[in-house]
Amino acid sequence: MAPKRLKPHVDQIQNIIQAMDAADECTTGELKAIAEELNLAIANPNQGTPVDTIIDQLEQELIKFSDKHPALAEAIQQLLDGLKNIGV
Repeated sequence: MAPKRLKPHVDQIQNIIQAMDAADECTTGELKAIAEELNLAIANPNQGTPVDTIIDQLEQELIKFSDKHPALAEAIQQLLDGLKNIGV
């Protein structure tokens, strides 16, 4: 699916999520699942991960976090840009 150059973007999202308050756990749960799915896809590129689904989910999360968590929204946008730059 995605080359390893996307991994830093996924790692950045995971680091921001970890730094957020525990109260935000239910808010960030879906994003954590997406990040894990991306990590699996990066580690196993021939597995056939549904990229369009991941991109749609990331775009939804971007909208959700854009106001209250701008750093996280920026990291999501960078990941989306990275995916688009490699032609995904």
